[in-house]
Amino acid sequence: MARVWQRRTLIHILAVILYSVLALAATWPLVQNLGTHVPGSDTWAFDEYTFIWNSWWLRYSLFDLGQNPLYSTHTFYPLGISLVLYTYNLFNALISLPLQPFLSLPAISNLTFLFATVLSGYGAFLLAEYLLASGRRDSEEGQREAVQRGSPAVLLAALLAGLIYAFGSYRMVYAAIGHYDMWSTAWIPFYTLYLFKTIHERRMRNAILAGLFLVLSMLAEMIFGVFLGMLTIIVLAFVVGRRGREEVAGGLSSLLGRLVVMGLVAVVLYLPVLVPVVGEMFGGYELAGWGDAEKLSVDLVGLVTPTALHPLGGDWVETLRQTQEGTSRFRDVNTVFLGWAGLALAIVGAVCYRRKVAAWITSFIVFAVFSLGPVLQINGRSIFDLDGLLVNVPLPFIVLHYIPFVKANRVPNRFGVVLMLALAVLAGYGAYWLFAKLSRSKATVGRVILVACTLLLAALVL
Repeated sequence: MARVWQRRTLIHILAVILYSVLALAATWPLVQNLGTHVPGSDTWAFDEYTFIWNSWWLRYSLFDLGQNPLYSTHTFYPLGISLVLYTYNLFNALISLPLQPFLSLPAISNLTFLFATVLSGYGAFLLAEYLLASGRRDSEEGQREAVQRGSPAVLLAALLAGLIYAFGSYRMVYAAIGHYDMWSTAWIPFYTLYLFKTIHERRMRNAILAGLFLVLSMLAEMIFGVFLGMLTIIVLAFVVGRRGREEVAGGLSSLLGRLVVMGLVAVVLYLPVLVPVVGEMFGGYELAGWGDAEKLSVDLVGLVTPTALHPLGGDWVETLRQTQEGTSRFRDVNTVFLGWAGLALAIVGAVCYRRKVAAWITSFIVFAVFSLGPVLQINGRSIFDLDGLLVNVPLPFIVLHYIPFVKANRVPNRFGVVLMLALAVLAGYGAYWLFAKLSRSKATVGRVILVACTLLLAALVL
């Protein structure tokens, strides 16, 4: 037993090292300019500097001015402005406080980005490992497979899932345009992991940790709370079904108690932010309309088209300039490229384990559809000529516009954060099916390692 634990610990350490090396490689030459430069694009909106300012203002307002950091008199002087609904990225600003006396703000921001990237990968790794190793896996070929958490097939598949989530186009594009709140995705897989543990295990600690990670996610970006609420509803909807109830520890009444604890922990910890947020949202001065919801939607073709940051995706600066001028292929920067290798593995996982991963298939579809925005866009077009009749295709995102709090998100492509998590989990199942197939065959260890490395490389590049 001790040897198994030591082997699993070593694998987890190696996973963190791998994600760390890949984070440095994927962001090169950031590490060479750690204290002087930050990710962003001069041809865009300079949002990156507002997030640097956030960290400075939090410390300055608290320790120098002794005032509420959710209100600034240094902006729109002398009137000032409320920062309650501002993209504060509070978690990153908070962890910068003890570092600011010793490091420059750019260095802190860059270290936070690298930390979030590694932790996003490791969190998705833990989630995929737990899901793959929970009980027995039923493939649709009629086979029943006893799965051990430390088995090579599970660990390799989980490693790939973490890679897809941490290094997918979604996080990297948002980093490149300076939207730091949207790459702060580290706590989302941890919340999801402990949500499933809350369902499958009786320990109340899981519910408490789920509530904690939910709050950390919302401190990074408050709209993540809406997304995780939707994901939770989807997961629990499948738990209510007969097959789902069989996996609930202690029955539905026991689960309800744990969910109440999870909710209470989240509300109590988030209360200092929640109270002013609710007050602002009912202030009666919100902007009417849809904002740029149509423009900031995912194009259907964009889901399978490499972004401009991709080696096969073209020139990044030119793409940004064309987007600003309205001459680009898509109406906005393509943020959600699923990746060909990841999508192929996800399809394999969905087909081979469709009963087991029904909640993840549903999540993938729901968040993909919502990311498409209020009307369907195909290759930059939202109006289609049907034999002289000009029409557009309304999508379910329209319904969200009329739901309080939820309607605050007017950027549909942000749904990509959970879409990529669902993709990563499904791809993990697909990779597990392949590795398990190889392990049952007469394939040598060398062949298995070769296939694993090929899949990891393909998921990273394609």
